Amino acid sequence: MQDATPQKASAPDDACVIFLHIPKCGGNSFLDFLRASIPPGGEFDVYVGFDYARRLQELEALGPDERAKLRFVFGHLPWGVHRLLPQPATYVTLLRHPVDRIVSHYSFVKANKRHPLHETVLREKLSLIDYARSGLTGELENGQTRLLCGRPELDSLRGHGHVLYSHLQEAMENLLGVQTRFGLVEYYDASQQVIAQDAGWPPPPPATRKNVTSGRPPLAAVSLEEWQAIVDRNPLDMELYFAALREFERRAASCGVALQADCIPQEPVAVGRRLLARLRRPATKR
Repeated sequence: MQDATPQKASAPDDACVIFLHIPKCGGNSFLDFLRASIPPGGEFDVYVGFDYARRLQELEALGPDERAKLRFVFGHLPWGVHRLLPQPATYVTLLRHPVDRIVSHYSFVKANKRHPLHETVLREKLSLIDYARSGLTGELENGQTRLLCGRPELDSLRGHGHVLYSHLQEAMENLLGVQTRFGLVEYYDASQQVIAQDAGWPPPPPATRKNVTSGRPPLAAVSLEEWQAIVDRNPLDMELYFAALREFERRAASCGVALQADCIPQEPVAVGRRLLARLRRPATKR
């Protein structure tokens, strides 16, 4: 099948919006915003249990006429779905700081009895560090790069191969080099505003959050050892995230959208150094 490239922001009315929901990146809440913004039309939902690979196969099995009617495809799916569609397509996605994402992933699996990894985590009494290093799923090792690089053998839905630096470059090109609209979980409200403005959609209502994992520890409770264990398994995602952060800050500024300060997670030692610097700072004379 011929490899088409996603269209620019001025996509025609028959274009399809593809919501690439990276696991544990705030997608269920974001879906409400997208549904309220996108003109009604044919939908294809990949959220059916945890069998995302089967749903992708069902999308591939649709006839050309059925695919041409689609205006909104969404769920845990990889970059590259546009190649299945005869009409133009644009992507929307959210990224999340890799440490925060893995902490959320771990808490979600422990709390959700339906998750395929739930019994394993409980039976083996895996700590956060154990889980981060377990290799139980490709989602735990550069999972954002995997979905965005557009390679089926790596995307954690159909393949769990080893991710290379060249795949990071492909993921960056797909995220930044084409007119993919993206935001960051850490700038959730601002992400809706920037994406809506760029797409020409109505201003979004106040953002809401769904499917927030209850009982997960705050990121401030993550130790330096836990933080480092996650970073060690997600170096490509760290680089991808900070490249996306720089570009998002540029896009937000061009849209006139203010960003709240101190939203980006900081490694524990960096937080400690800042506190120590404040304590050592000489008192201001009055």
